[in-house]
Amino acid sequence: MRSTSPHFAEERRLRTRVKLAFAQGTYVLVGALWPLLSMASFEEVTGNKRDEWLVRSVAGILLVLGSLLVHDAIFHRHIARTLRIMASGISLVLGVVALFSSLSGRVSWLYLPDGVIHIAFAVGWILLARRPWKPGRRGHQEPNALQADGV
Repeated sequence: MRSTSPHFAEERRLRTRVKLAFAQGTYVLVGALWPLLSMASFEEVTGNKRDEWLVRSVAGILLVLGSLLVHDAIFHRHIARTLRIMASGISLVLGVVALFSSLSGRVSWLYLPDGVIHIAFAVGWILLARRPWKPGRRGHQEPNALQADGV
């Protein structure tokens, strides 16, 4: 039987954050490494790029984000709030740009699933950002308060 205690819920939230960080970090690392290791194959699949320096710059930035997410997920088992906000914000921006650009025909349709995946990561972080239950917080009642009153 699953526990419904606030402590259990917070532990589950922390484990889910670590899993999300590892998943997003791995996805971002693979995507960032591809143009850095082989711009030719990257362009073969995604289309020619006018400004390769810009592709490499974005890949470098994403390499940093992905590395931090994977590192914290593996070694710290805790994802700092600032890193969670950055991961969510970057995914939201990448997702929106990819969705609008692919739907308008400005870039390859292959960016459409990438945009959906980035939006999903952002939504995951947003859903995990809600504040945990704390005893005494206004508007919250202890889980077993009704039972203690004999109701």
